[in-house]
Amino acid sequence: MATFRVLTMDVWGNAEDGWDINDYYSQGKVEIKDDASDDEILDILTEEGYIKDKPAFQVVNSDESMISIDMVSDGYPAFELRKEE
Repeated sequence: MATFRVLTMDVWGNAEDGWDINDYYSQGKVEIKDDASDDEILDILTEEGYIKDKPAFQVVNSDESMISIDMVSDGYPAFELRKEE
């Protein structure tokens, strides 16, 4: 089990030209087990109230220190989870 900081972002751009991250904002923390599936990660964010419509989100990048979550519809970068040391 690991603790991850939940970050939202100030995002510039659009789906056609691409997204740029201008800044990050800490929203809180979540506990995620080391072998959690993408679906389990989205379940945790739903249970903790960070996302309301689970099917609208997808895990696009995941490693031991960072998890990126985007909107399914247009690839908008919705959350970044960073592992706390």
